[in-house]
Amino acid sequence: MQMSSSYLRLSFLRHPGLAFGGLALGLCLLQGCEAPKRDVFTLDSIKVLEPRGEVREVMAWPLVAVGPVNDQLKPDARKIIQERLQEGLIQKQFSALALERVRTYVRQYGAAEGHALQAVVAAKADAVLILSIGEWDESALYTLGKIRCKGEIKLVDRQGRIRWGGNLKVDAELVPSTARNASLDEKRRLAVESFARQLARRLPKQF
Repeated sequence: MQMSSSYLRLSFLRHPGLAFGGLALGLCLLQGCEAPKRDVFTLDSIKVLEPRGEVREVMAWPLVAVGPVNDQLKPDARKIIQERLQEGLIQKQFSALALERVRTYVRQYGAAEGHALQAVVAAKADAVLILSIGEWDESALYTLGKIRCKGEIKLVDRQGRIRWGGNLKVDAELVPSTARNASLDEKRRLAVESFARQLARRLPKQF
């Protein structure tokens, strides 16, 4: 049964919400509305075949910043990330080398990824945990509390073999809503803290 146009007009007058909803739906269809995007914090693990030897004592290497990230992530942020990764290693039952010793080797050999293997051999540790970040985007940090980044994390043994690792992709709101009115510096600190803790929880258990 078809409804007359006068009936439709009367329905909209009695229920203005219907008219508004219909208008909103029409505009959405015309403009191609998208559902809100979910936060992304993924680590695609690399399965290393036939790992040999036990990995117990591990060094948490300082963040390796690639390209522009070297200027974007300040020393305080890097310190937070390194400390949280070390805590993550301990929680996963590794024996983590004291950060002061790690920093001594960094001063001796340099902080580049290529020097990490020299340090782990000199320390007689079993492996070194290396996080490198090639993209770090804070453009939505102040307004939405979001960070976007891409990088790689890996556990490399003294022979230079990757025992565990993964490609990291983050596009997530890392600042709590309670800090909506915080300064940009405070939001950055909170975001880095949240990023580091979430990453630390994804580390493998001692093997």
